[in-house]
Formats: sequence, C-alpha cells, structure tokens
Amino acid sequence: MIVPRIMALLCNPSPLSYKRAAAFSLSRMLAKDNSHGNQASGASVIISMLHGPLLQSTSPVLSQGPPSALSTRVSYTLSPTSALSTLMALILHTDPSPALISILLSPIMPSLYTLSDHMNRMKTADPLLKESVNGLLATWGRVVVSMECFDNLWRVLEGAGGEWEINIAGEIRNVER
Repeated sequence: MIVPRIMALLCNPSPLSYKRAAAFSLSRMLAKDNSHGNQASGASVIISMLHGPLLQSTSPVLSQGPPSALSTRVSYTLSPTSALSTLMALILHTDPSPALISILLSPIMPSLYTLSDHMNRMKTADPLLKESVNGLLATWGRVVVSMECFDNLWRVLEGAGGEWEINIAGEIRNVER
C-alpha cells in the first residue's frame, strides 16, 4: 500500500525534496542487501509496477485513472507512458548506481530498444519521449557489464521486446502480433 503512494510522489507535481526522498526510499527497497524484512516484497511491487506495462501487451480499452488515484487504490496499473515517466523520474532523482540501473533497466531493455526503433521510424513521435527512451538506453549501455549488455542485445535479435503502437494522443502500448 505504501509503495504506490511513494511512486505517486515521483509522477505527480510535488516539491523536489519529496521526489528525492521518494526516489531514495524506492532505491533502498531495490538494493541487494536484504537487511530489512519487507525489502523483497517492496522490491517486487516496484518492479512489477514499472516493468509490467512495458513487458505485457496492453489493451486499447484499458481504463486507467490519474496517478493521484494511487492514494486510494492498492493495485494500480500504470500505462506504459506513465511507467516510463515514473522510471525516468526515479533514475533522475536518485544517486547514480550501476546496480540500480541494471535492476531497473536490464529486464526491459529489449522493450525499450524496440520502442525506440518504432519511435525513430515514426515522424510524429513525441520528441521528448523519444529522447527520454534513447537516454535510458544510453545510460543502461554505459553502466552495465559487457556480458549483460551482450545477453540483452541478443534477446533483441531473437525478437524480444514486442511490437509498439502510439495513438494520436501520444499514449504508447505494447501489442501482440
């Protein structure tokens, strides 16, 4: 119940100090040291909220509330666009850590790569979103170890990452083909 509320601080308009505190809290939950009892369950909630929308196909009729609805709903599903903006806010407001970047971006790297490729082929893609996705990929490429980079790029060559669509409102969604 608390993780969605902390994540709401990242994607809602809130003071910078709140965003930094939220990013720090979430990064500590994702840390590999298991010194706290509920750390693993908090990490699994964070990862599923951020990665789920980018790894699973989404229905075009999926109705989602605004991020402020996080305070009233326990199981909130982010749209892929919201998940990306929350992920970028988390990375932006936390201390740089190769382990954290790897935890956050390696599982979704094929999806980010195919989304970037789709947006690069679209003339009407949102330039800010395109730059953000490319920035996430560049950050990931700079900090991960070469074997992890090779393994994830191989997954892209094998067809991982899915197919993407962007509607006229700029909302992205992963579709099954």
